[in-house]
Amino acid sequence: MAIHHECSCGAHITLPTLSAGRRARCKSCGLVFRVPRPQWQIEAAVACAPAIEEIDCLRPEVNFTRNGTVIPPPLVGSRAVPRKTLAARAVADRPSFWEDAAKSFLFFASSNNLAILVMICLVQLVLLGLSSLPLVGLFTWLIWPTFGMWLFAFYFHVVVETAQGDDELSALGMSDIWEDMFWPSIRFVGCLLIALAPGIAVGMITSSKAEGVAWDLVMPAVAFGMLFWPVLVLGAAIGRTLPIRALPILVRTVAATPGPYLAVCVLVGVAGFVATQTTTSMMALVTRIFGQSAPLGVVMAAYAIGTVVETYTCIVVMRQIGLYYRHYKERFPWGAE
Repeated sequence: MAIHHECSCGAHITLPTLSAGRRARCKSCGLVFRVPRPQWQIEAAVACAPAIEEIDCLRPEVNFTRNGTVIPPPLVGSRAVPRKTLAARAVADRPSFWEDAAKSFLFFASSNNLAILVMICLVQLVLLGLSSLPLVGLFTWLIWPTFGMWLFAFYFHVVVETAQGDDELSALGMSDIWEDMFWPSIRFVGCLLIALAPGIAVGMITSSKAEGVAWDLVMPAVAFGMLFWPVLVLGAAIGRTLPIRALPILVRTVAATPGPYLAVCVLVGVAGFVATQTTTSMMALVTRIFGQSAPLGVVMAAYAIGTVVETYTCIVVMRQIGLYYRHYKERFPWGAE
């Protein structure tokens, strides 16, 4: 989400979340200031700080503070516990990637996450229902592209928020339409097009021949390109610039943690298949049972099931990509924080 800051000159400044803690300059008065951190980042930093053991201190010296309170170095026997040791204990207590990945399938267990999932599905179903009306239909079809961009931006923000340590979904704000909706959705779709580029290129080359498109070559090319889609999304979401044009960096990133990355890629493939086939399969089942004169309620129920499954799988995939960054960013050959 965007960070909103009011300068001392009265100017209202909107900055991306990833600029928190960095220096920025007001365009109105030229004042250089440090971008404030959102409240949830501050709370997460406090919650993740390694706990200080309450041990009798044998030294009168103090060497660090917390929240303005001077705290002596924790001791074990007569030796101070190094901060790296305390940090290592905190990391050891943190759930593994596989634990968090398994829990992400139950993200709807939170009432907040369930409410957002239901809201997104209801909006899609309402727009779908209005699209069938004679007079309202044309107006509704004009709304679909805007809602599609909002949905792409929402999925993009799920990656960012999960990567930053937030397990709660948040409704995408609209205070800055370009920063909150248009730019994230453009980057999201751009990553998808780049990943599909090998398949598109092979399809265009083979389509010029008399035999037509060689799908036995196109599909492996698509699979190869989609192998890098998760890390492309990470690059656009976390690093903003990275590493789209640097294939060696992409390969090194994937090679750094092949097991978890392969798991994410498999989930992306399964989710893509489920998202594209659920609604089609449901409608085929309705047609087989009721024929072409299926009741409207049955048709809407089939669309509702397909919409819920599609939205659910997309959110799970975005959370998996964010978790991959959260747990393994120290191994990446690039840094964004």
